[in-house]
Amino acid sequence: MWKIKIKLKHNCTIGNRCEKFKCKSYSLTLSNWLENNNYYTSQRHNLIGNTENITNFIEDLKKEKRIHNLKVFNNDVFFIEKRSEKEIPSSFYKDDLIIVHPVKVDEFWFEEWDLASQFKEKLEDFYKGLEKTKEVSYIEIISLKKKNNINILENPFKKKSITNRLAGFMDSKLGIEKIVGNVEGEQWFRDFQDWLFIAFNNPYNRKYPNSELRFLEKNQKEIYPYLKENTLIFYGAGVGETELEIVRQKLEKDKICEVVAIDVNPSFINLLRENLKNKVIEYPQSEIVFKGYVSLFQNMTKDDFNFQNSKNSTNIHICVGWTIGNFKDQDEIAMIFKNNTKKWDLLFLAFQLDKNLEEIFKKYEQNIYFPQFVLNYEDKIETKKIKWLLDKENSTIKMLYKNREVFRSKKYSIETLNEILEKYDFILEKKWIDEYENTGLAVYKRI
Repeated sequence: MWKIKIKLKHNCTIGNRCEKFKCKSYSLTLSNWLENNNYYTSQRHNLIGNTENITNFIEDLKKEKRIHNLKVFNNDVFFIEKRSEKEIPSSFYKDDLIIVHPVKVDEFWFEEWDLASQFKEKLEDFYKGLEKTKEVSYIEIISLKKKNNINILENPFKKKSITNRLAGFMDSKLGIEKIVGNVEGEQWFRDFQDWLFIAFNNPYNRKYPNSELRFLEKNQKEIYPYLKENTLIFYGAGVGETELEIVRQKLEKDKICEVVAIDVNPSFINLLRENLKNKVIEYPQSEIVFKGYVSLFQNMTKDDFNFQNSKNSTNIHICVGWTIGNFKDQDEIAMIFKNNTKKWDLLFLAFQLDKNLEEIFKKYEQNIYFPQFVLNYEDKIETKKIKWLLDKENSTIKMLYKNREVFRSKKYSIETLNEILEKYDFILEKKWIDEYENTGLAVYKRI
């Protein structure tokens, strides 16, 4: 296994702005291609700096004519860059190279690439491409050496599939999140077995087991009209019990059910697919059409939800399992819903109410399975370095590990939820609150 580390400076959409606005970036090239004699690269960048500088950075980036499909989520930026020639490092990246660490771009415009390959010539080709590029004003090869222990550089991209690309991206994202001190919720659900313990030992439940599932069934007559003549789009699949209940409600009356599911864990997508096959057996008069995406919610587009010859003109975007509370930035999840919906689409949410906070907090704090679920990426968990916090002002329960925020769960009032979603063009259609004031369901319409 060979490794190369390069430091360079070039005419860069990110680097020059890092210098201008005194920010840093941890960046990843996702893919590149040639189309109509132009070179394209899709990229993701995590910006680090004070809020004002990052805001100014992004506003200036919006003016850049070389980038397209710009998406901004808090301080994460996704875009496609167009160039007339191979003239930036991303242009020379190939799938058989391993990005050992996200590319670091500092506030002095320098960026560092740390790559590995089983073949020395692959790395030399990458370096030679940069060396010949007129865009590069400074380049220094820091190292080109052979690593004997290849296990520490096991290639997450070697199987050229979307799943393995996502796994590699998530590993790099985790590295950035640890530096920033905030681990996002996608990381928790990457281990199938750890989630099973939580699914049946869940602090969200109050007074009865699986309170969300029970409440969905109880209100099925009022819920069904919102499912009718809509494609079902599930944000998260998990073990699928609540998703299958919603599918059941639609199959009871409809001849066809179009289902889309998005999850970072391929096991959850495959499990839902198998369970949907069982539903076809149970409802032979009905047909299920299914699309499963191993993806982040924010990487989806409206076109991903289309089915050929569909009779549905609208979709219902379903986020159950209290998933919305996992997001640190509530505006981020609201913006994801806005980006993924079209006018008159519906949004169906399940959430935990901001009642009985101290009781719920104890159920988290005393749950022996939660740390291993949240910290599934750690080889060994040091329990003494776990700290639970109750933020009553923001109705949020948090877990810290080694002073990093690794878990949070926000609880809501319907008024708080309305206030968040109204900013993103969603209006409340219907709400349900259970008798214990613990579980809430709500349907919103995109206007």
